[in-house]
Amino acid sequence: MKKWAHLLVALWLAIGITFCSQSPDSLHLSRERLVGMFNQKVESLFLFPKNHLALYYRDQFIGFISSQEAYEQHLKKIYENNYKKKYPNSHCSLGNGFYLLKQKGFEKIENQDEKIFAYLEKNEAYTLKTKAVRFLKEGKEYTRIYVASEDLYQKAYQRFLHYFVSEDNLASLKKPTSQFKDYGTKIRSVSFPENTKIETAYALPKEIKSSEEEVLRFLEYGDLEKRNTYVAKEGDQLDGIGTLNGGLSVEQLKRLNANVKAISEGQVWNVQYFRSPLEVVVYKEVLKKEEIPFRTEYVQDNQLKKGEWKQLQAGKNGFQNVLYEEKWVNGILVSGKKKSHRVIEEAKNALIAVGNKNELAIGTGSYIAPVKNPKISCKWACYAGHEGLDFINAYQRWAQVYASDDGTIAEIGKNDTLGNYIIIDHHNGYETVYSHLKEKAKGELGSIVKKGNVIGWIGMSGKASHPHVGFSIRQKKTGKLMNACNGLMDCTGYLK
Repeated sequence: MKKWAHLLVALWLAIGITFCSQSPDSLHLSRERLVGMFNQKVESLFLFPKNHLALYYRDQFIGFISSQEAYEQHLKKIYENNYKKKYPNSHCSLGNGFYLLKQKGFEKIENQDEKIFAYLEKNEAYTLKTKAVRFLKEGKEYTRIYVASEDLYQKAYQRFLHYFVSEDNLASLKKPTSQFKDYGTKIRSVSFPENTKIETAYALPKEIKSSEEEVLRFLEYGDLEKRNTYVAKEGDQLDGIGTLNGGLSVEQLKRLNANVKAISEGQVWNVQYFRSPLEVVVYKEVLKKEEIPFRTEYVQDNQLKKGEWKQLQAGKNGFQNVLYEEKWVNGILVSGKKKSHRVIEEAKNALIAVGNKNELAIGTGSYIAPVKNPKISCKWACYAGHEGLDFINAYQRWAQVYASDDGTIAEIGKNDTLGNYIIIDHHNGYETVYSHLKEKAKGELGSIVKKGNVIGWIGMSGKASHPHVGFSIRQKKTGKLMNACNGLMDCTGYLK
């Protein structure tokens, strides 16, 4: 015991000699090194080294926090007072470039916690524990959002899904595949987004989405800040507003403006369709009843003068059931194809006798849609001054355009309004006009065209906001335009 006592005395003396031998200059240098942003001073020296909590902002030393306990109590206070109500079940941590390092030293540092904590609060140094939703492309993150909870994200996600597929639709998918009992549409499968990963993370409070609406807006538009709008005018109709704004369908407009019940002049409409980081893919089958257009056959009759004709047999359209497959992505029809068909009534061709060597192609008066898979994106008078029908091919954006009836090409041209256009004379008092074609129409002036012949391609030349073919029927003598859907053409199922 005496031996150990002598050793301890010797150690204390050695330490005392060391401290006493420190010059004022060396102590001054130590103080300078520890000054930091808040002029913290060395109050005394410890016999053994102690842990210090050094606060940094990036590479800049800010100051020393008195203890881990004081630091944790401060974070708890900040969370309880500022964030708990809006972000429950979380806690505060340092972030935004601020961090702590544990450093050993013999110095007792002046307590400046109050100033340091005020500085942290002023400079938004706090992050909150939350959930990060990462959006991936080919396995790599391309954007992310922070949400207050995973449950919050899932609720917004379900609302986004229901834009395109209802709970009833989802429930029906769990049942055996049902056959069509009537014409219509059935959802056959849904592909849900698999490009997200949810994990725990820390984020600044201002970065965290804390409401369903905030999360839903991101799922709808991503980072897009400015949306296109349209101010309604007197006489506007839904399909007209859609046509004037990129060809939005009535259903899409209603989806974007769910709170709007009726159109009124001066009303602001959202016409910016979704730009979501998610893709909800819905596969549908559609059963339609379609006409099989009759054709017109001509026979020479030497008893008739050249230019004369008479009908020997009236034509009659046939009908067929056609089953289509469609692919919809976020409510937009992106592709479709015919799966099968069954003829339920054959077409009966018309028979017309014409004078010897008559080369006129006389229209039947029964008009077909100028495109396959026809949909009318803008009906007659869908906006002020619109006298015609805007047709699109539902499954093909730049599809072929067909002659609606027999006739001869009366005019091919281009102007600022109609773009590329063609006019067909049907020699029965009527002409048809096809406008906004992609390029110059096919054929030569005076050449004969038959119902269903290709005369061009869908385009958006002239004054057009989306790809379509403008279609009009007009009286040749007066130039009066006529609504083809008023008894001249069966438009059933054509409206979008």
